[in-house]
Amino acid sequence: MKDKQKKADRHNALSTQLRELELDLAEREFALFHIKIDELKKSREDNFQRKIQIESDIARLEDEIKDARDKLLIIEQELAEKRNLITEQTDKIYQVQKSLSVKNERKNSLERNKTKYSEELIELENELRNAEELISSGRKNLITFDEALKQKELLKQEVEKQLEELNSLLEQKRSELKNHSEYSSFKSKRDKQ
Repeated sequence: MKDKQKKADRHNALSTQLRELELDLAEREFALFHIKIDELKKSREDNFQRKIQIESDIARLEDEIKDARDKLLIIEQELAEKRNLITEQTDKIYQVQKSLSVKNERKNSLERNKTKYSEELIELENELRNAEELISSGRKNLITFDEALKQKELLKQEVEKQLEELNSLLEQKRSELKNHSEYSSFKSKRDKQ
């Protein structure tokens, strides 16, 4: 009877110890499960923040591209205005040269009749000087406009280059977002399995 009692006590002690070990194992598995869930939540939050950052970068790049396009339009408008001014100046120079040619003919005619038309000759010479100054001024303006036009062309090329670089960077960011989304989707499916 004592042996049976000892066996029963030993059995009860072992059963109790086994239950305690099982409970300890269950608590450890439960704690590990919670740690994995916390890690997955943190990973999900990190991925969400990264997605927000990438979307923000894309929006910023799109804004920069829009700004660059707007600048390009403004430059093209300024370029068109400068071309119109050059055309106007060219027309004025042509008209002045034409007028000058006519006045030179008149001057030659007046020189033949110098004694009779001396006062008119002096007036025409003054007009000739003014016309020559206007031609000189027009040529200087034409050179200035030509230099400004070249600078605008260089600026336009630089803006177009920046626009190409921004487009390339935007495509790279979109590709990164797509890869990140595919990776997150793959990881989510794998975690569910």
